[in-house]
Amino acid sequence: MFSHTSRTIRSVAPKAKRLSTAFEGSGQQRHLRSATPDSQNATAAEVEAPNASPMSTATGSKRHAIQSAERFSYFDAVLPRSHTDEQLSRKAPLARKVSDLPLVRELAQSTFVIREEFYWPLGKGRLVQAPETFVYGGLSGDNDLPLPPLVYRWKSGHTPNHLDDETYSDSFRDTSEQRKWASVRVPGVTSIHYVGPNLGFSSTGSSANEVHPGVSSALLDEITARVSFANTPDKPTFTANFNLDYVKSIPVDSVIVLDAWIIRMEGRKTFIASHVADALNGQVLVKAKSLFVSTP
Repeated sequence: MFSHTSRTIRSVAPKAKRLSTAFEGSGQQRHLRSATPDSQNATAAEVEAPNASPMSTATGSKRHAIQSAERFSYFDAVLPRSHTDEQLSRKAPLARKVSDLPLVRELAQSTFVIREEFYWPLGKGRLVQAPETFVYGGLSGDNDLPLPPLVYRWKSGHTPNHLDDETYSDSFRDTSEQRKWASVRVPGVTSIHYVGPNLGFSSTGSSANEVHPGVSSALLDEITARVSFANTPDKPTFTANFNLDYVKSIPVDSVIVLDAWIIRMEGRKTFIASHVADALNGQVLVKAKSLFVSTP
């Protein structure tokens, strides 16, 4: 569950299985603004956070901070060659809803993470964008994974505000290891994904209202690889072991948050913990631990 110390996320309405129901019933005020006409992303939905003074609280060994309000665009990391104006226009209503989630608004203002483009290393000296990757290339349909993920890199020495302190601390063998591995170049990564109705399957013969377990597995493998690659930039790393614990099914037509963080490094080995949680209420749905090994 998300930490109860966060001031922004805790007032979220109870989880709803359908995204439209969740947003319509949330009663939350929206601060929406269209991009300016001369912008290359003129059709993108932008969200302007309410005016607020910088604030911070301290809880245990982790300090939470929210910087002053800033303008936030869902598509500001997507280049024109990845999405046409027509595609951006069609996806803008869904992007507005995702952007207005308290968790997404909090991440957009957090001083502890840095939003980055969803680029992916592919071969020496080449970067590919989300629509060209294995997961988002094959599942980029309007009812699959229609939106590129929002990706946030954790700053060294910090963890994002939404991550539960106990969940994070319990993944380490002791507090000294926690302090050590929180200070690496990129201690962790958070990503936000909308999962559409076409990704469902039925385990009981009823309607396909649960996301296929293979989807969460692929998304977790991708985010953990990002953490591993970021800390071994000069050497390719490969998944050597990947263990998942499916706690609860993921409903289709919902928004999920993935968190992955280093728990230790030993020579060529990088050990990473990760999970999938409901972006509306923070309930952990899938937990995983993985081992990456870099080339000699």
